[in-house]
Parts: sequence; structure tokens; C-alpha cells
Amino acid sequence: MRSLQWIVQAFLGASFALAVVGCGGSGGSGTATSKPKIRVINASPDSNPVEVQFTTVDLEAGLAYLDTSSVFHEKKADTYDVAVFDSVTSDSLWSETTTVANDKKYLVVTYGLENYGTETIKRLRTAEFVVDLTSPVGNKAKLIVFHAFNRGVGFDTPAIDFQNPGDNPQYALANITFGGQQSITVDSGNSLTFDVRRNGTQQVYASTTPNLDAGGVYLALVSGVEGAVSPQDPRVTFFKLN
Repeated sequence: MRSLQWIVQAFLGASFALAVVGCGGSGGSGTATSKPKIRVINASPDSNPVEVQFTTVDLEAGLAYLDTSSVFHEKKADTYDVAVFDSVTSDSLWSETTTVANDKKYLVVTYGLENYGTETIKRLRTAEFVVDLTSPVGNKAKLIVFHAFNRGVGFDTPAIDFQNPGDNPQYALANITFGGQQSITVDSGNSLTFDVRRNGTQQVYASTTPNLDAGGVYLALVSGVEGAVSPQDPRVTFFKLN
């Protein structure tokens, strides 16, 4: 009888050990970690196609103005040297460091001017930021508005407002700085017009009436140069991200 009890206790102990191993053993929830994912967009209106590297490894090459990588590239969580080169001349245009973390998605946007003259504040550079691609509920779309618009030679680039026309807009974002971004959830469909205004004024730089999918998450890229002709004219370009 005692031998039977010993066998039962041994079996229960082995079952418990297997259960602990099956649950991860380390105290984790069992949820798989996702590596950082990165998408590149070129918003520099006067640039040749650019090459964007993460610590000497090409993330994108030959990316023309308003072109974007078609997918989010997967990298390991780490700190990287971000470098931008002119794909035609191989000239170095910008470099900086950035850190990317697991379970996050990032946009890397090149903005500013390749030919900035003496106005170094307008020179081509990059912005790296996390994006939340969770779809809004119902007949809504999410806009991530990025300011890459440049004023003409000799004029400082101000912050911008992104809003419906008029002085009492239904939707509005205010004081978006150059190289900065803000997000807003709006009605889907094609019934909304948005103006890009000089911050705090009625001066309109560009207008757009997009057709937005319900549940869509978009980058609304404000780019171009004040007074320029196509393709460098002031405009808003929408990139669906999800």
C-alpha cells in the first residue's frame, strides 16, 4: 500500500514539473516578443533619390521624393547609426543615432532640403518616431500629421495648424513644429477637407480632401516648398500604414 502511495506522489510531482516547464518556467506570460519594425519615407522635396542605412546596412536605397518602403523592415532591438546618402552622388547628407525597441513600429522620415544653401536650419535630416497602428473603432480613420513643409529662401519655416476650413473647425491640430508630428482621429470617407495653415493665422499653405478608409491609420505628410511648382509644390500626401 505504501509503495502505491509513493508511485502516486511521484507521478503528481512529475506532472507538476512538466506543467511549470510548459508555462515558461521563467515567469513570462508566454507571449512572443516582436522585433522592432521600421518603414522609411523620403519627404525632402529637392533631393535626389536617397539611401538610408542603419549602421552601414541599407534599409532603403534609391528612395525618391514621396517614395516609401513598401513594408516595415524588421531589425533587432538596438542603438543604430542612421545615415542618409545621395544615391546619385554618394554624398553623405545626414547622420545621427537612434534606439529601437521590441514590440514597436517606427517611421523614419527624411525631411528638409538637400540644397539648403546657407540656411542650415532647413538642411536634410531624419526624424524617427513610434507609430501606433491600432485601427480606430467605427467609421473613423486616424491621421498622423507630419510637418515637412519648407518656406521659401530667406524665410524661416513656422509651425503649422492642420484643420478643417474656417474659424470653428470640427477637427484641428495646432502648432505642429517643423519635423514634428501629431495625431487625430477623424470621420472616414471623403467628406472632409483639411487646410494646412501657418500656426495661429488664416494663411493657407495647402488644402486636401482625402478619401479615408474606416479603420485606416494614415501618415498625412505635409511637404513641399512655398511658392514652388510641381513636384515641389506645397501638398499633403497620405500613406496608409496598417
